[in-house]
Amino acid sequence: MAIIGQFTKNEDSYEGRIKTLQVELKDVKVTPLSEGAKASSKSPDFEVTSKDITVGAGWKQTAKVGGKEYIRVSIDDPSMEKPLYASLIEDSSGIFNMIWSRSRKS
Repeated sequence: MAIIGQFTKNEDSYEGRIKTLQVELKDVKVTPLSEGAKASSKSPDFEVTSKDITVGAGWKQTAKVGGKEYIRVSIDDPSMEKPLYASLIEDSSGIFNMIWSRSRKS
C-alpha cells in the first residue's frame, strides 16, 4: 500500500493532489454526481477532475471489516498503460488519503 495523495473535505466534495513516479495531478476534485446523472445503480457516485478535466470516477464503498465508508476511485488517461485504482480513506486526523495497492492475481 502507498499513499499517493492527500485530500481535504469541503462540504460534500474532496480537494487535493495525486502524485506517483509517473503521474502528478494537481487541483484534483472528487465531486458527487447527482442521482439524476446516474444511468444505473452501478454508475459512479463521484466524478474525479483535475483542472476541470474529467480524469476518473469514484464509487461509495463500505469496508467489510469495521463498516467504515470510503470512496473507490478509478483514474484513467490515454497516456496511461492501464487505469489507476485507489481508495480515498479518512485517517484519524481528518485528512483523506488516496491509497493505492497493487492488485493480487489469484
